[in-house]
Amino acid sequence: MEGRVQIEGVDLVPVEELGPTPTGDSRMKTGDFGLCDLNMGYWLAAIDQGWDITGLPIFVKRKSAHWYMVVRNDRGIGGPKDLEGKRIATRSFRSAIVTWCRGLLKNRHGVDTSTFRWLVTDAEDYFPIYDKSAVVETVQDGKVSVKDHLQRLLDGEVDAFLGDISDPELFGWVASDSRIRRLFPDYMEEDLRLWRDESIFTPVHMMVLSGKLDREDPTLAPRIYDAFERSKAVAYFDLLRDRGSFSVIYLREYVEEQFKKWGDPFVYGIEANRRMLDWYIDISHEQGIMAKRYGFDEVFSKSILDNPEPGFREAKTSALVAATLKEMGVPIRENIALTGIKGELRGGGNGPSVAVMGELDSLIVKEHPHADSGTGAAHACGHHAQIGMMLGAAMGLLASDVLPSLSGRVVLIAVPAEEYIEVEYRLGLVREGKLEFLGGKPELVRLGHFEIPEEHFGHVVVVMLAGVNDHRGEFLRVAAQGRGQGRDLDEIRSRPGYQYGLHLFAGSVSGPGICGIRRGVRRQRGRLKRPGSCQ
Repeated sequence: MEGRVQIEGVDLVPVEELGPTPTGDSRMKTGDFGLCDLNMGYWLAAIDQGWDITGLPIFVKRKSAHWYMVVRNDRGIGGPKDLEGKRIATRSFRSAIVTWCRGLLKNRHGVDTSTFRWLVTDAEDYFPIYDKSAVVETVQDGKVSVKDHLQRLLDGEVDAFLGDISDPELFGWVASDSRIRRLFPDYMEEDLRLWRDESIFTPVHMMVLSGKLDREDPTLAPRIYDAFERSKAVAYFDLLRDRGSFSVIYLREYVEEQFKKWGDPFVYGIEANRRMLDWYIDISHEQGIMAKRYGFDEVFSKSILDNPEPGFREAKTSALVAATLKEMGVPIRENIALTGIKGELRGGGNGPSVAVMGELDSLIVKEHPHADSGTGAAHACGHHAQIGMMLGAAMGLLASDVLPSLSGRVVLIAVPAEEYIEVEYRLGLVREGKLEFLGGKPELVRLGHFEIPEEHFGHVVVVMLAGVNDHRGEFLRVAAQGRGQGRDLDEIRSRPGYQYGLHLFAGSVSGPGICGIRRGVRRQRGRLKRPGSCQ
């Protein structure tokens, strides 16, 4: 922990008694800890047993599960299916690597893993195995290390070894001893196929937070997540700038090639890892790691998802967004259009203004699984994801140190009341003189928060593009230049059949003002506030 990235209001103090493998007297049982780098194999099992922890979608360590399957050459094991019925050694039945190995063998290679006969160091290590059909024998001779298990493989006591290897000497055994080999000698290609097919590069460690702290301060988890995103960006920057004293030649070229081939295999977040998480929770349940299949809301911090608020009532969500932006050092204006927030990032020179917008409010859907029990509010339209993406854009721009090289500014806008619901409540706000329009966007337009500085007239400003799946890969085309360059607004086109709110705000080419273009949503009637603008 170098301290190059700070978490606002948090001092990180390393402690030895918390580690990737929990112990029987772990403070995680009662939530009397802060953060822990935990082996994912214990995350779900601990929650299942009532430990007071909550997951953060920060996957700090990933490894090739395909590498860690080692077999004897004299046991007729030509491919994955030949493992059926074999005796297999490992340290922990439930470690993340072993869980992934079983899941991949079963779901990708058709192996009946229920036929495996296990020899393990830790069988039920503080947590039960609910699959009572699993054949699990615990080591009795005191030889419990990974090295001991690999020696058993070399001696012919077992047919295979599945599990983590981190000792260079043991890597050498696998690579050079003619009695054993990797089950997947082309493990790199197997990993890449898994990534391309399922968007999975197998994570083995993740960060977990004290459930007690998460309940006491809903802003803590987002602040920690933000810090880890910024820290990862700093690490990537160090690798790519080629100024560090690294001992791998052509390291920068290797990293660049990895990005071309994989994108970011170490990506954080729930949405970016949804397929992987579905896989992992499914296989953990199948393998008896937990008694039931848990939903994301039961195993992850719910700071935004569990606080849905309808339009012009988004106090908690607004406070969370404000706290996150302040922690990043972004100057903001709060309470615009009652609950909205506006921040600004400036580049190194003059140029266009580009706004990135997310919506704060929820719908009222009482039957939604995440609905607030009191109000019926639920994020059924994905606005919590929009807010996350808006904050993520700010994090990326700041962490990458790219702003000084950009011309212009990026305006961050958290908009209240996108959904037209609770009309009587909003009419009451109008009668009280607190609003003029019933929706957050028109109210922000009225208050001048989408005004374009005079020097930026003629530049298009895209405020938000709703995430829409289109098999053609195109949901909006914008081709526009201002009259300052001698050209007019040429084309704004959304794909046919698009029925959701599509929002694009462009600098008026005929003069000051804003034009709000929406498709598939009823417009609210209102008078124009100035020539050249439209609502």
